[in-house]
Amino acid sequence: MVAGLSSLLRQLVKTVTKKPRLVKNNVFDKTLTHIIDTDDSFALQEVGPELTKGIRGDKTKYNLLLPGNEKVGNVSLVKGKNNTIKSLINIEIDPTLRASGLGTKVIKTLAHISENKKGLEIKDIQKNAINFWRKIGLTDEAKMFPEAKGIYSKKGFIPNPDINTDLYKKSEIVKEQLKGTGFKDKPITELEQSIKNIDKGKQTVEGHAQLVEKLKPIRRWETSPTITQAEEIPLVLQKGKYFKDGKKNPKSGVYSLDLEIPEGQRTQARLDIPAYESYNKWIASLKTPGGKSGTFYSPTAVLKNVKFKPQTARAKKTGKGELPKAPFGVMDGEWVNHDPNQIKQLVDNILKENLEYVQVGYDPRRHGHFYIREDFGNFKKGTAIEEAEEVIQLGPLVLARNPKFSNVKEYEEGGRIMKDPNKNYNAQRFI
Repeated sequence: MVAGLSSLLRQLVKTVTKKPRLVKNNVFDKTLTHIIDTDDSFALQEVGPELTKGIRGDKTKYNLLLPGNEKVGNVSLVKGKNNTIKSLINIEIDPTLRASGLGTKVIKTLAHISENKKGLEIKDIQKNAINFWRKIGLTDEAKMFPEAKGIYSKKGFIPNPDINTDLYKKSEIVKEQLKGTGFKDKPITELEQSIKNIDKGKQTVEGHAQLVEKLKPIRRWETSPTITQAEEIPLVLQKGKYFKDGKKNPKSGVYSLDLEIPEGQRTQARLDIPAYESYNKWIASLKTPGGKSGTFYSPTAVLKNVKFKPQTARAKKTGKGELPKAPFGVMDGEWVNHDPNQIKQLVDNILKENLEYVQVGYDPRRHGHFYIREDFGNFKKGTAIEEAEEVIQLGPLVLARNPKFSNVKEYEEGGRIMKDPNKNYNAQRFI
């Protein structure tokens, strides 16, 4: 039983963790790799494979040693490739040392040599321990299979400090290099006044649409835009979105880089405005209602059973110049897992020859709704779109398959009567 830590050791476990030293030791026909803290406050001595009911699995057992080779606990790990650690399965420390900070330092030190870009994978977290793991930075929480009816354990990741630090430093450099390259969408005074005149009954919806076509015409994409790669996204997001105080924000992540989204997860997608305004990088910004809490990012988005939600009242204020552009219009649907670079190839093919998809736009400085960028069947460019069976987003380009338009047919057939449509900004949906 350990009486307590020396004052020197107490100081060492509070220091910032660094990448540990790996020391190899040949024992008979085996090579054991010991993990030693850079500050020499502890060492993990490899013992060998951990047996479960006499069967050798993928777990490796380590003795947790203090200076002087004093054993104070055990750690069970799954090794990764090239001297990395894939998962921490279990850590046991002498009860007298549990409040010392030693356990936290062991875990964060191991995160430096994690195999996964997300960090050190932590498995089988019990309910009574979840707050401890969250306190030391657990991200990407997910339920594991139930061990018994109604009982679940969780898994997650402790971020690799080296990856985050390197990315953060690189982010500052990249932003400086891209300074001044952003896409600025300047308001047009005549369009703002036109929307105000609709409110006053001095302008018709048809007249406003004609003015849009003259001053800010809607155009289709002839070729697909350049994809912003997943690795680029952390580098160009505003401070606090991916990095918070120099570290990865636990409520953020990038799809296909360090984030997984369950198939069918309800997802709301839009563009990240500051990224394209500042650096001309077009990134899908994602919310997952009912899923993980936070804001996530992706080079692309693929959704099914989609509803377009423009928030017309706020769009109207933006169109009139009363509010700046802000993230309020979203596409709400069910997430489809995909490879972003394959989506780029798919979009190229759709633009060449596929007539099932229509291009979709959203710009509150033009109209107060999502609209189509091209004629589609009997529907004219600018017609409002409200639903689609499938949506593909590649940066600023959005493609919709099997779209549903906004009661245009009912209106044309007289099935719906609008009260003074010329004074309703959102009545543009009936053009």
